[in-house]
Amino acid sequence: MALSLFVASLLLGAPAPPAEPRRRIRFDDGWRFFVEPDSGRNQAFTPFKWQFHLADVDALVETLPPLPSEGWVETKLGENAFEGAGRRRFAWFRTEIGHPADGPKRVLQFDSVDDNAVVFLNGKKIHRHIGFGLPFSVPVTEAWNPQGPNDLVVLVENTAAGGGINGGVRFELPRAETTPKQALPGFDDRKWRSVHLPHDYVVEGKFDPQGDISHGTQPKPIGWYRKTFTLPASQKGKAIWLDFDGAYRNSTVWLNGEKLGTEPSGYIGFRHDISLKVKFGQPNTLAVVTYQLARD
Repeated sequence: MALSLFVASLLLGAPAPPAEPRRRIRFDDGWRFFVEPDSGRNQAFTPFKWQFHLADVDALVETLPPLPSEGWVETKLGENAFEGAGRRRFAWFRTEIGHPADGPKRVLQFDSVDDNAVVFLNGKKIHRHIGFGLPFSVPVTEAWNPQGPNDLVVLVENTAAGGGINGGVRFELPRAETTPKQALPGFDDRKWRSVHLPHDYVVEGKFDPQGDISHGTQPKPIGWYRKTFTLPASQKGKAIWLDFDGAYRNSTVWLNGEKLGTEPSGYIGFRHDISLKVKFGQPNTLAVVTYQLARD
């Protein structure tokens, strides 16, 4: 599926009965858009070397069984690991993640698995994940070996069609959360493009032979959207919701530099109550970023 920011709208209603009819203000026009340069190239892939083996199990196991001694093949994340697997629905992925001195402070960031997974480190289960296409983070402290090696094994369940680890996996320190400059009201976006929603920017990208095949081998860059709007002072005291039909994917929304929330999925709508956050009678700045990597 392409990266898209779909329809956003405002829902306006009185706080208590008797209520005037709810109003929906379309927010499809008046957006500024920008792609971060080079943010999409090869971002889906991992620096580790991975091996793959179909698994002779019929469920996501909680205890790591003896792994096959032979038959492992090198694989790249993002590929359909289950091609030609017939009815077999489970597969092992393994790699070695080293032993940096700050390793216990790091987390494994998974961008996406297709569909479910159990993560083991040095033979110990450290995480169970359910849900296709959802990023997740895994602390390693409880199973970390400071002298190394640190063997990472992931059992993936594929429920239908293609499957595997279809996003990047990185081993990194958690990032301190800050407000990006692009989300601040005073940021100058006059050089950004004007776009109308819904908008798909992946289809505008150039073919990349090293890109993720699930997106037509086109880059999946970071995309920013900004819009300025003003609500009349007469609307003060009413319940006001910012309503998105969808934003693909890992989107974060800010209003006047204040983070409203993050939505990892790109397949469902979401909303934010901005009744106590929006300004009346003066400009408001709405900023949205769509980001293919796991968010911290």
